[in-house]
Order: sequence, then C-alpha cells, then structure tokens
Amino acid sequence: MKKFSVLIILVLMTTLLSGCKKEVVDSQVIQQNAIPVQMSTEKVNYKSSIQRIKLTITNNGNSLVTLGSNYSLEKNKNGKWVDIPFKKNINFIAASRMLNPKKKYEEIIFLNMSDYTFDTGSYRIIKVVYTKGKKNINISCDFTIE
Repeated sequence: MKKFSVLIILVLMTTLLSGCKKEVVDSQVIQQNAIPVQMSTEKVNYKSSIQRIKLTITNNGNSLVTLGSNYSLEKNKNGKWVDIPFKKNINFIAASRMLNPKKKYEEIIFLNMSDYTFDTGSYRIIKVVYTKGKKNINISCDFTIE
C-alpha cells in the first residue's frame, strides 16, 4: 500500500511539473489574483564561504498554497540568468507541502548540492508554487555573494 501511495504522489508531481513554464517572477512578492506569496532569504548578502541559506516562504493570502521541496539556482551573468546545475546524484523528494493562509514555511537551501563555485555575484533561488485553480507560479528571491 505504501508503494502505491508513493507511486501516486510521483505521478501527480510529474503531471504538475510537466506543465511548468520557466517564467520567473523577479520580484520577491507576487500577487496573482489576490494570492500573495513572498519568498525571502535570511540575509541579502553572504560571504563566499556560505554553505547553507535559510529560505522563508510566506502565504499572505486567504487560500491554500502548495509547494514542493525542489528548487533551482541561477547566477546573473552579464544581465542574463544562467542555471546552476546540481550534482548528478542529487534528487529531490517528490512530496508536496501545504502552506495555509497567513502561515510561513522555512527551509534550508544547501549550496553544496552543486559542484559550482559560488563566487562573487548576484544569485537567485527559484521555487514553484501551486495555487487553487491557478497555473504554476515560479517565484524567486535574490541574494548576493561578496
């Protein structure tokens, strides 16, 4: 029964993610049909030795928001956002988290999940948020490594 439940969750997450477009909202607050979702990092500026970043997602709206554990990282190179790949053996757990209205969720982003050297520059974290009756919303928050 457990294997069947896991299979159902994987199929649902795959279906949800397959319709996802890579349109990222560059602002830290998005308001999509009165459902504001805010994502922020604990700090704006970090030292190059940083290994973990605390991320907070806040549902300021009146409707339930769903999000997964997956995220992506990008670096701004000459005004263009470039993907930072994860290590080949890195996989995210296919699970959804429900974020109730007026609630916050915190998670830790591990930069060492990538072979990339995080040198000086502007970066962003991107997550997909699912809302009732809405398309997938890609939200992001920026941070700088000095």
